[in-house]
Amino acid sequence: MNASLRWMLILVPAGAALLSSCAGSKAPACFPVKGRVSYKGKPLAEAMVVLHRVGGDVEGNQEPMAFTDASGAFSLTTFKSHDGAPPGDYLISIEQRALQTVGEETIRNGPNVLPPKYANPETSGLKYTVVEADNSIPQINVD
Repeated sequence: MNASLRWMLILVPAGAALLSSCAGSKAPACFPVKGRVSYKGKPLAEAMVVLHRVGGDVEGNQEPMAFTDASGAFSLTTFKSHDGAPPGDYLISIEQRALQTVGEETIRNGPNVLPPKYANPETSGLKYTVVEADNSIPQINVD
């Protein structure tokens, strides 16, 4: 699957979930989830972190996700900006796309530049249980 199609498959449902939650549908309770990612000992900026629920999707098929900032920090969004994630067990995937020039813009839409095992939640070796409180995922070190 090409990279831009994969991004569309991720971002379009996210937008739909945001619109449906604004329309008044009852979304499950979410709790703040923050974390930090490094790659080879340095903060990993502009990486996509996604939590994949063990045993099924979050209501509305929305996966909690975030992009890391310049310091590698992230705060998950499920239904509205930085709302966190519903309680449960999750596997984690992380991708960082190469910079690519599209027209006059340079965006991160190229191939994943991290080791491939981190792009698949089944092979990343990363997992976390979200509880009904503020959550802080321990430092994630991608090697």
